[in-house]
Amino acid sequence: MLAALTWPVDRLEEAVFSLAQACGWTLSDAEPDFIQTRLAGEVPRQSLDQRIAQSAQQWGLEIEAVAGPYGEAHRLLQGLGPALLSMPESAAGPHFLVLLRGDRRWVYLIGVDRSIQRFRAQPLADALWADLADPWLARVESLLDAAGVEQQQRASARHTLLATLLGTTVQRGGWLLRLPPGSSLQQQLKTAQVPRWLALLLTSYAAQLLLGVGAWWLIGRDALAGEFSWAWLWAWMLLLLTTIPFQLLGSLAQRQIAVRIGEIFKSRLLQGALNLQPEEVRHQGAGHLLGRVLAADLVEQVTLAGGLITLLALFQIGAAAVILSLGAGSWLFLALLGGLLLLLAVTSWQYSQAHALFTASHRATTADLVERMVGHRTRLAQEDPVRWHTEEDWVLAHYVRPQIREDQAGNRLGLLARSWVVASLALFVVLLAGQTPGPAQLAIALGGMLLAWQALNTLTTGIQSLAHVRSAWQEVQLLFAAAHRPTAAGALLPTAPPADRGERYPAESAPPSLLSAEAVVFRYSDRAQPILKGCDLRIEEGEQILLTGPSGGGKSTLAALLAGLRQPVAGRLAWRGYDWQRVGAATWRRQVVVVPQFHENYVLTGSLAFNLLLGRCWPPTSADLRLAQEICREAGLGELLDRMPAGLNQIVGEGGWQLSHGEKSRIYLVRALLQAPQLLILDESFGALDAESLQVAMRCVRQHAATLLVIAHP
Repeated sequence: MLAALTWPVDRLEEAVFSLAQACGWTLSDAEPDFIQTRLAGEVPRQSLDQRIAQSAQQWGLEIEAVAGPYGEAHRLLQGLGPALLSMPESAAGPHFLVLLRGDRRWVYLIGVDRSIQRFRAQPLADALWADLADPWLARVESLLDAAGVEQQQRASARHTLLATLLGTTVQRGGWLLRLPPGSSLQQQLKTAQVPRWLALLLTSYAAQLLLGVGAWWLIGRDALAGEFSWAWLWAWMLLLLTTIPFQLLGSLAQRQIAVRIGEIFKSRLLQGALNLQPEEVRHQGAGHLLGRVLAADLVEQVTLAGGLITLLALFQIGAAAVILSLGAGSWLFLALLGGLLLLLAVTSWQYSQAHALFTASHRATTADLVERMVGHRTRLAQEDPVRWHTEEDWVLAHYVRPQIREDQAGNRLGLLARSWVVASLALFVVLLAGQTPGPAQLAIALGGMLLAWQALNTLTTGIQSLAHVRSAWQEVQLLFAAAHRPTAAGALLPTAPPADRGERYPAESAPPSLLSAEAVVFRYSDRAQPILKGCDLRIEEGEQILLTGPSGGGKSTLAALLAGLRQPVAGRLAWRGYDWQRVGAATWRRQVVVVPQFHENYVLTGSLAFNLLLGRCWPPTSADLRLAQEICREAGLGELLDRMPAGLNQIVGEGGWQLSHGEKSRIYLVRALLQAPQLLILDESFGALDAESLQVAMRCVRQHAATLLVIAHP
């Protein structure tokens, strides 16, 4: 059955296109390249990873390689999708499956005829992991025969034994496809089915509203008429009970909306953070960055709650206006409600302005507090204790005044809902004393009053939440906007020079340098004069270059430019003759890796393996872990690995095993070497090492780095 669902590698582009269409993603209207490629009979000679990356990039999609052990394969498939799954290679060449989605029982595959068929997860996992499991099958079957396992239990026992024998061996051969976080927000919401859940929420809320109004109309009608009937009482109770399923449905829809929008928001902010240029955050300290994180969390949580609350409150007010128009004193109640809403709008604007001022003060105070906590040891050692609290008192004084103004504006906002109760009740008493309207109209008016009161209370809460979001948004809007920036993925250029691929340059021209800089100019945004002006540099393959110069001369800036971390203001950077725009940031940074200065490099809180392999791959294969351990020992970190109880799995960083400066420096070197760059740039990376450790680390670097540029003080 899988044969009809297996795609050949020469139809890869068509498979990606079909999967995107099945997911409902809007793609380019241009003619798909796979049609031209297949008609011409041309299949690019590239690895499958490169082909999939190019196909996804062609349609504006992202890919992520996925892997997992045999024992978790079926669970991985059940939660995967949309994805491409590589089948074990055969004589016919590479081929793969197109997975649309999975659930607890089935996985849904797209066949070569673009039909969607379902398949059991475990047999599919066995087929995908066949190249790992087949060598063990004969041994497993003999064990099952010797144990006398019955046929009904044989499949489960076989899977358990294979999972034990294969252990944590990871099979890499899947690629998850998704929309980029910076893609159209409307398309992401549609893909996440947010409009459907929103429509379900509004429908359930409208049903609750109608049933609630009907129930209170029944009980109010009898009460105002001075009558009592058990039949109407039972009808009232039945209507109230009927609202319970709609309440549960509305709660489910609200949770789904919150989770789905929260996922989109978080991924968009993370993409925006990764797209930021160093110059956009280099002037911000730990306090500012923490404030941005807190603001992002506030925007995510409060926007959903406040937005939905405000939406439902407006829905309630509209319903209350309709009900009031049908009851007694309709035009009086509507005029009162309209005037109160106008006053509410003015008060809301005043509250928003007051909260913005308070938030700015709160943000500055938080940043100042964090900066003082980070530098607390320095203040203890250097600052006069008499001056410790002088500036703090001034900061707190400027913090309290905006908070008082915000509290006063909030009190005025909350007073409006209570004002409606007093004014509408007084009007209702006047109508009731006049005895002109009938009991039914009075009951309708009373229901509209209560509904409007509830709506105004809800609306003031929503307005306060949205005011908080407006202030917090100023901190995260840069991240949100940065997610839209195009990522220059570039062409998947070969890592070998053209001459090594059988191509020849004309006799009169020499092959291009590995990396070249021509008349490069770079200026920091806060400086008038450029730090680099007319810089020229050529690095040939296999060279080992030492670059020295005085502090502040632009050595680290040049290293960041060569590594693609910054872009020059003028001039040209080229990799094997291709300029930076042609190669693209992603490909450039795979070829050129820089080890920044010690104060700009970090050991993240996590396992040592993660810190070493985060630039190579994660999760790692057993081969990656072996290579990491070998290079660590070559760099002189063998004693550290032997001391750590968990070895490469030991948690390090601020929350884990404490490392010396020399150990951190060598970890930074090993991290860069594990990325296997074509050019390695070391920016004063040996300053924390003694003479003996330096010799060991340098020997390791020379052994694994193809081309080397070392920056050091003279």
